[in-house]
Amino acid sequence: MIELLSIFLHVALISVTSYSGSAQSLFYEVGVTQLQWVTNQDYTSYLGFGFASPGPQVFSLATFMGYGKAGVLGGLVGTIAIYLAPVALAIFSGKYLKKWIQKDNAKYFVQAVGIAASGLLASIGIQILGSSNISVIYVAIAVGAAIAINKKVSPLLIIALGLLFGLAIR
Repeated sequence: MIELLSIFLHVALISVTSYSGSAQSLFYEVGVTQLQWVTNQDYTSYLGFGFASPGPQVFSLATFMGYGKAGVLGGLVGTIAIYLAPVALAIFSGKYLKKWIQKDNAKYFVQAVGIAASGLLASIGIQILGSSNISVIYVAIAVGAAIAINKKVSPLLIIALGLLFGLAIR
């Protein structure tokens, strides 16, 4: 029972304190390094499966980390804990902020939040680009993929071609 409570509290804390990819590093730090719920190899397998499955990998990662520590019940607890905060916030915001959002001044606030979020994503993108080894050929593949998406080419074909081009240039 203590195991399940530990899983719930740690995963819920990761859920409310992480943004985007930071959950991965928090799960590693807590679940592998500090509490040793799973091995490094297990974590890597869970993360790989999360990337291969649809949706944000953090949700499947929470399930697998809980499963690795306490079996099926631990997986269920990890899943509930990772979803609980976002669902509660969505319900709260839908119920209490609906009237507020319809006011004229609130529309400006919503626009400002959208602009700030776009700026944050752009700054993260710039940091990633600045720290990686990107060549003209990689940019050409990305631009080609964007054009193909715009032309309604099958996403599976785009992924397969991107993989082939990426392997060919390595």
